[in-house]
Amino acid sequence: MDELVELTNALKDLGLTEYEAKAYITLVRLNSGNASEIAHESDVPRPKIYETLSELEKKDLVEIQYGKPRRYRPTTPEVAIEKLAQRYHDATDLAIKELKSLKKIETGRPEEIIWTLRGGEQIVNRIQAMLPSAKSEIIMGIPIEDLPLFIETISDLCSQGIRIRLTFGKDDLPRLTALPLDPNLEVGIIPITLPDENALPFTHPGRHIIPPGSRIVVIDENEILFTFPSVQESEFGIWAKSPGLVFIFKFFYEQFWNFAIPLEERLKKTDLS
Repeated sequence: MDELVELTNALKDLGLTEYEAKAYITLVRLNSGNASEIAHESDVPRPKIYETLSELEKKDLVEIQYGKPRRYRPTTPEVAIEKLAQRYHDATDLAIKELKSLKKIETGRPEEIIWTLRGGEQIVNRIQAMLPSAKSEIIMGIPIEDLPLFIETISDLCSQGIRIRLTFGKDDLPRLTALPLDPNLEVGIIPITLPDENALPFTHPGRHIIPPGSRIVVIDENEILFTFPSVQESEFGIWAKSPGLVFIFKFFYEQFWNFAIPLEERLKKTDLS
């Protein structure tokens, strides 16, 4: 089984989540299968299997035969690896280009495409100004203490059909359940840290996924705000209208969103481990 672990890790290095890698490997072994068969053979939890297969379809790694039940067939390994490699190289090239241009943008453009923010009030005001501009999607990773500041706006946006995803740690559950959350709001509960075998490419084993005191807010495809844990008296953050930066952050965010347990499922459990 060591070979399967190495293969899973290799696919994760190319951008798949662990669930996606396991599901794809299982499909290659089975040649085809329905969701129940794939979940059973791959050890992907049944509540996650349809989402996992949907993501594989978006990445052109599986084909779907519609029927009752649906059946799934894998893209050939040669084509699949080529697609994953191209996706990885595209993300790498874009990251390099955007990172090299950050200093140039900050200091060379009077219109300030990228702004620095200092102080909690300025950061909160910027988030409040960002949220109503959303057209289709909002991603938020914020301290639980901040949520009441935005809950009314978030509820209004949910009622307009805006997809909103928030992530919190298991220690936030008592405060979450005390808030009036819109039923269409997607809340994912993730461990504060991940075990070594589940460490993601942008984290270190045993460290926080989103460090305490940090925030990340992404609006649609072109606007982002992120802050850092305060090391001085005032908080510090960056707000930018940059499709490139949004692409980079969303690329990584999608990978650890798969580890999240939906709030309604988490409330039925007694332990997140």
